Amino acid sequence: MATIRDVAKLAGVSVATVSNALNLRGNVSPDIKERVANAVEMLGYAPHAGAQRLRRSASNLIGVVIADIANPHFGALAEELESSASGRGYSVIICNSGEDLARERRHLQTLLSHRVDGIVLIAAAGDSNERIAMLSRIGVPLAVVDRAIAGLSFDTVTLDDRRAGALVAEHLIGLGHRRIGVVSGPEGVSTARERLEGFREALASVGVPLDPRLVIDGGFRADRARSNTQRLLASAERPTAIFATDLMMALGVLSAVGDAGLVCPLDISVAAIGDNPFATALHPGLTTVAQPVNAIAAAAIEALLASIARSNDEPETSTRIALEPRLIVRGSTGAPQAGVRR
Repeated sequence: MATIRDVAKLAGVSVATVSNALNLRGNVSPDIKERVANAVEMLGYAPHAGAQRLRRSASNLIGVVIADIANPHFGALAEELESSASGRGYSVIICNSGEDLARERRHLQTLLSHRVDGIVLIAAAGDSNERIAMLSRIGVPLAVVDRAIAGLSFDTVTLDDRRAGALVAEHLIGLGHRRIGVVSGPEGVSTARERLEGFREALASVGVPLDPRLVIDGGFRADRARSNTQRLLASAERPTAIFATDLMMALGVLSAVGDAGLVCPLDISVAAIGDNPFATALHPGLTTVAQPVNAIAAAAIEALLASIARSNDEPETSTRIALEPRLIVRGSTGAPQAGVRR
């Protein structure tokens, strides 16, 4: 682990200067601050948690790092987190990583420099040993939301993603579908992995295998989901239904369905995880699994504030909360039509 002496050596300044720059004390020039910040980022340095808590005073600030603010789900989650924190007397600084690990790291360093009392993290897609190392010595209470991060012991609040995937599978199987495509996100992201596994397990429980050729990558992006779904629909044996593991990808799937001249649910059924007002505005409405965004946010802020209030001599604890999903059936799903291969 990097030390403050390592930072001082790399930045070419004294340990006292590094301390002043990080703690916003003394008269440190902008150039020196930048050199120190660059050294901190390169080394992945963060102050020791116990020492930092002894020195710091409450700022009544909470930092929130969002994986992709353009995604309606994350936008709604950010709003609920801010509302819940505000109701407890905290101001919130919201940062957007744009699914970029380096950007996520810079935002975390910036929030630490602003002396936030705690951080809520919706992790960017991807695995990184550097992220694990940095978060393990972050120095402030942290709550992980929506996407779990393996190898870390922090309060984590998510949807029961495995159950959410199973709900979609049970619904489509019940309608009579057997040849079902899946548009999923990166395997390294817990939501994509868990939803796909829950879906696969539910199919297997009734003796329906998931054809791996029908599982495609949508990258949590509408444009990628659209282009890859177009290829899926052009295949000789296209699926009778498609499951998109998040709402952004569902929009891409629906665009591809329209491009192919198909109609939901007459020609193909589409279901997704993630509910939003525009899911009802579509024609037909989109069958979705609703995520209790307000409950997720409230639980995350409650856990974070409990950690902030914990005294230094109390043992560190962590909890894992997985909230129950709810299936909402709308017009985008129906039974396969006669003559359509199942």
